Order: sequence, then structure tokens, then C-alpha cells
Amino acid sequence: MEDQVQIREPTYQIAKNGLEILLQILGPKEEAPLRYQDTILVAIDFENNIQFRGDLSRNVDTQLGLAILDTRDISTALSPEKFISTYNFVTGSPKYYRKAMLKFLFGRPVWIKLDKVLDQIKALIPTDRNIILIGHDIRHEIHVLSNLGFNLQGLQCLDTFRITSQVLPYFSLTLGELLTELGCPYSWLHNGGNDANFTLRALLLLGIKASQDQAEAKGDRDGKLQLMEEVARSPIPLISPGEAELVAQERASAAEKRAVKTAKRFKNTRKYQSRFWSAEKQAEIRAERTAIRLAKAELSLEHNDDVTK
Repeated sequence: MEDQVQIREPTYQIAKNGLEILLQILGPKEEAPLRYQDTILVAIDFENNIQFRGDLSRNVDTQLGLAILDTRDISTALSPEKFISTYNFVTGSPKYYRKAMLKFLFGRPVWIKLDKVLDQIKALIPTDRNIILIGHDIRHEIHVLSNLGFNLQGLQCLDTFRITSQVLPYFSLTLGELLTELGCPYSWLHNGGNDANFTLRALLLLGIKASQDQAEAKGDRDGKLQLMEEVARSPIPLISPGEAELVAQERASAAEKRAVKTAKRFKNTRKYQSRFWSAEKQAEIRAERTAIRLAKAELSLEHNDDVTK
């Protein structure tokens, strides 16, 4: 009998005071509680969640997206687009991988087997740091993590879906609607890595918007908040690396085809074929050309005589 992944009821708690926690993370380090100092923000997104139930040896189409921001690395020495590290892991068919590759904007997806998903998560989330897990309606991601056997003990979970209603006059927004409302650049949603990256950006912008009035009341703006806004609004690639690679391959293939056609046309020319003619054949061709030139010359002389008469 094949081993089945037991569906567990996760023992977790999505923070009800998510906005308060977020503001403490984004605020001055010295004012934040110890557990929110030097935190690592990890946004997570699964695609085709239901496939994570059952036998993990199956070859089914899924995606795991992770976007990681280590607040310890916050420094003006880095360009904003380098703060967030984004990963996309894909399982299943080559066709599904290719589809994910063409959409993933922040690198090249890694193909893995379904039963290796948990190993990738553990490899990227350190156990010796304060971790904040982030998702948009994160309940779905937490259920998948629980089914995979990931230890959720001690992890704080922030839900951009819930925090939105504390910052904006809306009760329920999709990720795309939220990004549009916040003026955050985005493209190609429903891709694991992209969704994780944009969810993390949305979280930062929600915190910045919530703290904006308070910062303006003080007459200045906290440098950390300004830097985080630059991170959240940093430009996104216009084309995915996978698509750029495909375009380059198609251009190279087209150039190769043109070169082959040119070579074929050249091979059909007498100039190319003359390389392989025998001495007798070359002499025969030269004699034909000489006869043609003489015939043309005689015709020209006859024409001139007719004109003078």
C-alpha cells in the first residue's frame, strides 16, 4: 500500500493584530519588541494546493513560491530590487514547467519532485531567526505546510488579506485588486514565485500606508520606511528570464535557418559550382562565353551600320 500524507489539522494562529506587528517590524529597531527585531519576512504561495493531499510520489503539476526579505540586510548600500530573494519550485510535466518558466519574472524556476518540496522550504527558512510567515489568505498555505509536515510552532503568520481591511476601506480584495489599489507594479499572477514576491510587496506597502499619517505628523519620514517603499515599488522585469531565453533561442534558430538558406542559394550558383568543374568543362564554358560576347559584338556593329545608312 502506498504511503499517504496524513491530512493534519494545523495548530496555528494567524495574528489578529497583524497590522500592529507589521508596524513594529517596519518601525525603528530600538522600539520593536525583541521577537520582531532582525526578523526574516517569508512570503509563501502554493499553486494547485489540492495536489499536496495524498501520495507525494505522484507526478502532478504544482508550484511553490517563496519571497524572502531579511530585515537585517536593510541598507542604503543595496539597490532596492536586490532586497527580496524570490524562488519558484515546479513539479509535474515538462509542459507545466515551461508555462511556469515563461511567467516567472525573478529568475528561472527549479524543477523538483513533489516529495522534495518540504526539503526546499526547510533549506530556505532558517531555524535560528525570528521568522514571519506571510500570505494572501494564508490559511490555504498553512494547511499545505501542515500536510507536508512542516513545523509551524512558534511562527507568526501575517495575512495581507486580513490586514487590508485595517488599512483600506475594503473588506475583501484579491491580490491583483490589492496591488492595483496600492499602486504596486505587478504582472503574471497565479505563478508561485511571482505571487509570493508581490504579496511581500503588498505587505510592505500596507504597513507604509498605515504609518504614513503618523510619520507626516512628526514632520519627517523614517528612513527605513522610505527604503521599504523603494523596495516595494522597485521596477519589475518587462519580460521573464525564461521568455527572454526563449526569444534569444528563437532568434538564433531563425538566424541559423537564414544562413542555411543562403548557403543553399549559393550552392546553386555557377560561381560555387565552378569549383568542381573539370578543366575540360571550364574550357567549354569559357568558349561558350566568348562566342556569346562575339555574337553580341557583331549584332552591335550591324546595328551601327544600319543607323549610319
